[in-house]
Amino acid sequence: MLALATTLVSTAFIFLNMIKLISEPVNKEYKKLIDFAASKCSAFSLVWKYDLALDESTKTIHELLKSHQVSEEIITSKWVTDKKAIFPILRKFLINHESIKELKDIPAKFACPDRESKASWRIDSNRKPGLFSWVSPCLPEDLVFYSQQGEIWLEAVSHEEEFYMYDSESANELMLKIPSIKNEKSNN
Repeated sequence: MLALATTLVSTAFIFLNMIKLISEPVNKEYKKLIDFAASKCSAFSLVWKYDLALDESTKTIHELLKSHQVSEEIITSKWVTDKKAIFPILRKFLINHESIKELKDIPAKFACPDRESKASWRIDSNRKPGLFSWVSPCLPEDLVFYSQQGEIWLEAVSHEEEFYMYDSESANELMLKIPSIKNEKSNN
């Protein structure tokens, strides 16, 4: 019973500290965000959704990042009765100079012209590479950064065009570094 109470308190603490940020960082702001995350975090992850038709670029991206990979986990959050499902794979990578360079360059190299049809169901041919570019089929999805302690530090839900930080001090520092990023409360 004590373990359950401890888990519930820990989970409540995480959600109380969660800060929803708005205004997608694109181009130079995206690169600043990646550099800032790299200075605070030890790893990042991306999700390959193999149950969807993926472009050749997703295989190429895995090859670019493969030497930095530290773990791979099958995500089994689908219906148990769905025997034909091919589950998405979460791949975690170490942050270092080379992996961060790839992370900054990949959205520009492999951007999908029709990526916006999945994100918020609109099309924008003038799309700039940014945090929400991480959407299949051209790219793996949902970039997440992990703190030195291995906890989620920043998570992006690309197709919903949302991102969250779980460290309020870092979120405030990020908003100072990139003034166009605001938290949801400051926008109201």
